[in-house]
Amino acid sequence: MQTFIRDHVRVANRINPNKTELYLLSPHVLPFTERWKNQQSPTLDPECTTRVPYISVPRQRAPGFVAGQIARNLIPKLPPPEQSLVHVHWLYPGGMAVPALKKAGYRVILMIHGSDWYKVVKKPWFGPIVGPVLQAADQICVSGDDLKEAILRRYPGLHIYVMYNYIDTGLFRPAGEDDRGEAQEVAQKEAQAALGWDPGRKHVLTVANIRHEKGVDRLLKAAIGLQHGLRDGLQDGGVVFHLIGQPAQGAYRQEIRELAQELRGDRGDRETQGGRSEKHASVEAVLHPPVPREQLAMYYRAADLYTIPSRSEGFNVSLLEAAATGLPVLATHTGGAGIVLQDCAGLLIENGDGTEAGEKRVIEALRSGLQHWLGGKATRSAESSAFIQQHYSFETYERRLRELYGMLK
Repeated sequence: MQTFIRDHVRVANRINPNKTELYLLSPHVLPFTERWKNQQSPTLDPECTTRVPYISVPRQRAPGFVAGQIARNLIPKLPPPEQSLVHVHWLYPGGMAVPALKKAGYRVILMIHGSDWYKVVKKPWFGPIVGPVLQAADQICVSGDDLKEAILRRYPGLHIYVMYNYIDTGLFRPAGEDDRGEAQEVAQKEAQAALGWDPGRKHVLTVANIRHEKGVDRLLKAAIGLQHGLRDGLQDGGVVFHLIGQPAQGAYRQEIRELAQELRGDRGDRETQGGRSEKHASVEAVLHPPVPREQLAMYYRAADLYTIPSRSEGFNVSLLEAAATGLPVLATHTGGAGIVLQDCAGLLIENGDGTEAGEKRVIEALRSGLQHWLGGKATRSAESSAFIQQHYSFETYERRLRELYGMLK
């Protein structure tokens, strides 16, 4: 969320210099809890104009109550409606206040990113309020075509504008002036040395919060299956899976722990940079805490393959970042992966049908894809980098925002 919003503020300021204000919704939470720690993140502070407090409700069971609080605390802080265009990110919590914003006379764009939609539709108590929220917005904006179709299946007749995610292509690009050959190999070895990664092993990178929607369990199950291929001589040095993101919570956290234990087997552990890993196994997984965006480029340069086996997505930013560096991508066919991998190096896997048999097919396809890419030489693609530079840069983002805002003049 922070990445999307920070980029939006900076690009919007190109359109109206020094006229974009960021209002952050800040739930009251118990001090020193995990949610409190996440809320203290300074990432958005330079762009933040005003924090809008509200009382959070456990498990989001009272969206109407939250909507009323946000509206009462937010609207008095806003400039007059005739001077304002309000661009709301996320269906929950901010989107719940859209009807009140419209009643107060504001023009409102509601941006739905994906995870917010898929979480809301699973909870029956959101049903009575989602329809009025969508109907009230002057413009609904979504981050991918699959997400647009999912919303229209529930609420047909809405006009929805697709706005893909965009990235800082100045930061995420191939290292050095030469996008090919030896220069990239040298840059990879330098990045691996800086991160303390073993250059004799293959390194698979995933950047995603460890949640069920992101399919991390699928990846670990495929990694367990991959061990047998490694014993048959796939790669003498072995493979390390690097998972960067917020740790899993609740029952999913336990599932990930059990899969990691199965991957480790009964061998001993050793400390590695960013997490714990298995000492002698051919395949190991390392859990890294979230990495500042400015440092992520080094991880992409150090890796051999990027994978994101999501069950649901809007338009995955880390996939764009990986492809922008030329890194080959292994992804499930969800969100924007199908669009990006039409023109970028990698392999697209069908996402399954939600059945147990379908999940097994996805995991086997992941294992096969990993074996294919890691068994050969997964080289970086200059064509992938050029495609992302052309279609997903901030310059393209600025042009699309101008088009979107022009609709509401």
